[in-house]
Amino acid sequence: MSFCDEEFQRIEAYTRQLEQIPLEKFETSAEARAIFIKILKQAKDDIPWIVERVLDRQEIMEEENLEEENLEEEYRALDEAFIARGISVRNRFAECYALIQEIVLNESHEEMNALDIKDAISDAVCVEDALATDLMHS
Repeated sequence: MSFCDEEFQRIEAYTRQLEQIPLEKFETSAEARAIFIKILKQAKDDIPWIVERVLDRQEIMEEENLEEENLEEEYRALDEAFIARGISVRNRFAECYALIQEIVLNESHEEMNALDIKDAISDAVCVEDALATDLMHS
């Protein structure tokens, strides 16, 4: 098991769950919207955390390159694999998130009261800030 494997698997699992629900279900089904809101609550912690870990790894690799102290090839490969997986997991989530959040958070669904919407939008801001972070600079 690699570093953060559990976190990656959790994000991949709920991303897969979102991908398997047809988009129109989020418009017509309170159950589908509830699934998205539940996942959003988890993603507000997971996505920023993964982004932070990737940025940390990128920074470490850049610093070591600047200092001309080569990482052992094994560690470099692990860091590169971690960064690639982190970016991939984040981007896959971002693809389905963008489409679904527009449907669910548009404040037109009867089962969601003003407080539910406010909480969900607050969670969405955390997720969107992490999704907007540039991870391709290295």
